[in-house]
Amino acid sequence: MAAKVRLFEPADEKVSKAVERVKQFYLVDHPEIKASHGWDEHVSVVHNHTKKALQSLDYPLPSTSVMEIELAALLHDVDDKKVLPQFTKWDISKR
Repeated sequence: MAAKVRLFEPADEKVSKAVERVKQFYLVDHPEIKASHGWDEHVSVVHNHTKKALQSLDYPLPSTSVMEIELAALLHDVDDKKVLPQFTKWDISKR
């Protein structure tokens, strides 16, 4: 059985750093992003749902896979035009 991951406490240091950077991206760098696609109402919810899904697995995943899945959840909207229509994907990916 997969090791349990406690919610709101990313086990991997890279995920923890990514959480802080993504939170800054939404809350500090781009406060103009609507709450429905922002940190509090969307991104953190998706991330926590992802961690719950990972906890429910009946089989272990390599830690790198868990990290990649969490990072995908955190970053899934950063280049979405509905979030920042004034930027291209290239503009955002450079940040």
